[in-house]
Amino acid sequence: MQRNGGGSVRDALREILSLDYLIPGGFNEIAIVHHTDCGLLRYTDEEVRSGIKARVGEAHWAEVDGMAFGALTE
Repeated sequence: MQRNGGGSVRDALREILSLDYLIPGGFNEIAIVHHTDCGLLRYTDEEVRSGIKARVGEAHWAEVDGMAFGALTE
């Protein structure tokens, strides 16, 4: 089972395609299930970025600014 923050279809599809190639014989079936009341519905990507930046050195801030976390309220 694979999970990803925010239920991002793009991330899930990338992972599925990669694993389908890497596993001998590939997949015969897949199921994508998105749960309700995802915690990332309560935050914006900017809030998540700010929280991470508070924990890491300023040298990493530019990299953090380029990250997308799948928060859906932005």
